[in-house]
Amino acid sequence: MILPAVCKGCGACCINKNDLKWVEVNLLDAINIPEKFLQNGDIERFAMKQTENGRCICLDNNNNCSIYEDRPSICRTVQKGDSICLSSLLSNAAIV
Repeated sequence: MILPAVCKGCGACCINKNDLKWVEVNLLDAINIPEKFLQNGDIERFAMKQTENGRCICLDNNNNCSIYEDRPSICRTVQKGDSICLSSLLSNAAIV
């Protein structure tokens, strides 16, 4: 597999097919995210909702983030071609 030097827009970094179903969102991020995209954990803990197959609920059919300008800081940390990007691409290769 050839790994991308730039973002392919594949959405692999927004798919979590592992057992982890909790993509935590800090309180400051949660303020700007519509409530319909969040699930509550405990006090002051929120997470992004995901579909049954682990796809972020904010990812549309064209792999665009519907809340891109207000996306959580955890999502902002992923950079094109970084280790998270490449790891996500490799683990989700059959999906994307």
